[in-house]
Amino acid sequence: PAAPAIRRLLILGDSYGFGEGVDLDARFDRRMLRKNPRVAAVNVSVPGYGTDQQVIRAAPYIPRLRRGDGVLLVLFGNDFSDIARSRHGGRDKPRFSLTDGQLTRHRPDTGWFSGLRDRLYLGALLGRLLDYDPGYEARLKDSGRLMKAIIARLAGKVRARGATLWI
Repeated sequence: PAAPAIRRLLILGDSYGFGEGVDLDARFDRRMLRKNPRVAAVNVSVPGYGTDQQVIRAAPYIPRLRRGDGVLLVLFGNDFSDIARSRHGGRDKPRFSLTDGQLTRHRPDTGWFSGLRDRLYLGALLGRLLDYDPGYEARLKDSGRLMKAIIARLAGKVRARGATLWI
């Protein structure tokens, strides 16, 4: 928690936002904060996450935003294919779909096979071998519209709190 006079920044991203492979003190957010002592940041970036998962991950933080705070969404070209996937790393993932202009959130399947895959090495290997994502190609063709809708939803929630979204 930061004092009310300090601006706060929420950082969302995948491995680029997380700074995978970069020394913690050399990461962009740490360098930025050293130059801006009146800013406090929380980086909730997760390597491998798509923009859909990043927005879902940000949900508990959005209501805490105050007027003047900011959200930085770190995007890269692979995010368009990430949001088209219903599976990642051999397992279902939370995601959004776009139907008739409406965004729908889908929760991942957490059935018995998911539990087996998480507890047994052979289950994990089998999960990767059987990794099939029906409809991926069709969703990939529409990922630009989906990305626009996901970002519009995030922007609306951020603006409603008096904060700013940077991409």
